[in-house]
Amino acid sequence: MLSLEFDYMCQYDYVEIRDGDNLDSQIIKKFCGNERPPPIRSTGSSLHVLFQSDGSKNFDGFHAVFEEITVLEEKNCSDPGGPLNGYRRVVEDTGLLNGRYAKIGTVIAFFCNNSYVLSGNEQRTCQDDGEWSGKQPICIKDENNLSLKRIVICESIFMDFYCDIDIMVNIYINHKELDILKLHREQVLRHIDKIRPARFLSATLGSRKETLAELFELEYFILILNPLQLVRGKVGNVYEPHHLSCECEKVLCNIIFFLACREPKISDLVRQKVLPMQVQSRETPLHQLYSSAFSKQKLQIYPTKKPALPFGELPPGYQHLHTQLQYECVSPFYRRLGSSRRTCLKTGKWSGRAPVCIPICGKAENITLKKAMSSMRWPWQAAIYRTASGVKENSLRKGSWILICSGALVNERTVVVAAHCVTDLGKTIVLKTAELKVVLGKFYRDDDRDEKTIQNLRISAIIVHPNYDPILLDSDIAVIKLLDKARISSRVQPICLSSSHDLTSSTEDLKIMVTGWKVLADIKDLGYKNDTIRMGVVQMVDSLLCEQQYEDNGIQVSITDNMFCAKQDRTTFSNICPAETGGIAAITLPGKASPELRWHLMGLVSWGYDKTCSLELYSGYTKALPFKDWIEKNMK
Repeated sequence: MLSLEFDYMCQYDYVEIRDGDNLDSQIIKKFCGNERPPPIRSTGSSLHVLFQSDGSKNFDGFHAVFEEITVLEEKNCSDPGGPLNGYRRVVEDTGLLNGRYAKIGTVIAFFCNNSYVLSGNEQRTCQDDGEWSGKQPICIKDENNLSLKRIVICESIFMDFYCDIDIMVNIYINHKELDILKLHREQVLRHIDKIRPARFLSATLGSRKETLAELFELEYFILILNPLQLVRGKVGNVYEPHHLSCECEKVLCNIIFFLACREPKISDLVRQKVLPMQVQSRETPLHQLYSSAFSKQKLQIYPTKKPALPFGELPPGYQHLHTQLQYECVSPFYRRLGSSRRTCLKTGKWSGRAPVCIPICGKAENITLKKAMSSMRWPWQAAIYRTASGVKENSLRKGSWILICSGALVNERTVVVAAHCVTDLGKTIVLKTAELKVVLGKFYRDDDRDEKTIQNLRISAIIVHPNYDPILLDSDIAVIKLLDKARISSRVQPICLSSSHDLTSSTEDLKIMVTGWKVLADIKDLGYKNDTIRMGVVQMVDSLLCEQQYEDNGIQVSITDNMFCAKQDRTTFSNICPAETGGIAAITLPGKASPELRWHLMGLVSWGYDKTCSLELYSGYTKALPFKDWIEKNMK
């Protein structure tokens, strides 16, 4: 399976296969788009696979299967040779031709000598059965005896020449597309006063050989030609012109320089607006000196010039010098990173940094500790379900999935959850991804509610912290990577991760909101249908007091630096029992981009012993702060 962004040169998203085990090995081929490639064979026992993506589009990626074959069973194709009055050549990066035999997958291209044209298949491929595809072509005499005999297109340049008064040229330099443009030649020469000569790279015209000038630094140029025969060029191939509508007298190559920039690629989440060219105010240290030395009269004689309107239209996707692009996020649930405006520079590049839009974290409308009620929704709350086959049969079973835990959405593809939720009970064995699923946008405990708002998402990977101790429940934290990208909306948003400098007050003074669904719920209860996400405010307590209380109840616990204990706050609304519901703990802190309060992940419910939900008894939580760097590393 191959599902990547298509580009002729495969320069944005691609899979590169090399015949060996490192980056120095010979390249077999680079793939992009969605066309499934034929089987790829290595000459040895290793293949090097490199996947590159610029992240600007959403595609499925690729899937490959590696299979060993016995060398003795490998078939070869006999060398078909070249046609009479012609020759054959192996297409680069497709295979090898050793002596009289070619390896499976090798592609051979056929060409004709001067004054002959090719009839039949231009290429043939060595197939798995040891036979060549297609039929052997032949070379026939070109009766037109055209003056342009052959144009060799070297591997670093790609051109389309159209024989007309309108000239269109498509050029690639160093595998980088530079320009597609159509202009009237007379109009171009009338308006452009500076033409720099250049010549073809490895172009043969009769007995003349020309070379291309140094163009590799240019972002944008146009190649102007006198009317000539239609010649289509492809990388690495030689083309013989035939059956053309006009004769070629001579080839005149000129490079005409336009100051322009190609529009940068942006994500679908970014809205781009092209602003008109305008003078930008700049004052050098000498500005005041010069301003005082000249009279207002002289300054009026030499006013600041506005940028001249550029000649001609540019092809789609290009902008003139000093043009500004303005960016904003399409959705109100996202915020922009990078430059809000970028200007086309004389170098052909854009000023500033490329904009990206990321979800706004920790923003929930009208939710505060003072106003918290049972009707509040928590958009970052993720419900973790496990297949019923992994849980003992009991009255909780409804359908094929059972709610087991709550997690916190931290970006579109990552959920943070307690490690004990995604491992076998009392062990470090991680559950299979197919055994779990994540549900976002959920409010009611009953799975039949919230049908229009919920998102059922598959899981691609489960990453448990390497220091997780299932006995002490130390480092009780894990990251779930989502196979399906979460759709950000008013009901589904990520929570922020806090840093140590964000906590300005003592942790024992913090009011912490704990949210989660009642896991031990009976579907036969009268209130089950209307049961919603539970919530309550807790306060941290000293670790020694926590250990002492557990010891008084006959339980030995050890509180590590990665944990904190908390008890419920009597002064606020609460309908939660953390020891029964599990869940996530969050606090409000000022945002980084604005003073507006944002919700930050404080921890995850980890353990407790209370079965009566007494307000005086403590529950244990995993701190999120010590694992911030680890979480962010696995969010990428």
